[in-house]
Amino acid sequence: AAAELKTFPLVGKGPFLCTQAAGGSLTHFAHAGTNYALDFRCEAGTPVRSVCDGRVIDVRAANTCGGIDVDNLYKWNSITIQSLKDRWYLFRLCRPWTVNSHAPPAAKALLLGICFDYVHLSADGMTVKVNDLVTEGQIIATSGDVGFTP
Repeated sequence: AAAELKTFPLVGKGPFLCTQAAGGSLTHFAHAGTNYALDFRCEAGTPVRSVCDGRVIDVRAANTCGGIDVDNLYKWNSITIQSLKDRWYLFRLCRPWTVNSHAPPAAKALLLGICFDYVHLSADGMTVKVNDLVTEGQIIATSGDVGFTP
């Protein structure tokens, strides 16, 4: 049996409306890496926490553009965490978190195990770096309005 996701990644009172689900027709259908993504509406600056124990394998913090413009597609800031558990369901989320890759989902799962990408983050709100070990519930960043953010 696969492990159950127990920690919601956004910290605060909420509610956090799911604005686009897996296979969403706005942006989640065009690329295999975003097909299973979930988007949640939250204020910029909302604390984001890790949903698993894991190792940070990628941090991207160079982007500042945001809004509804095709030029902003895939121009987000992100943190990728490789789960230390070996029995996760492939679960992807975005805005502010997603499991996302330019490789097909099955290839990423085989190469890296299960990874979680946290996307649309504030560049100056990241609190982790590559190779850091994180624990489930640890604050890793704050949400931003970066990338294609309708």
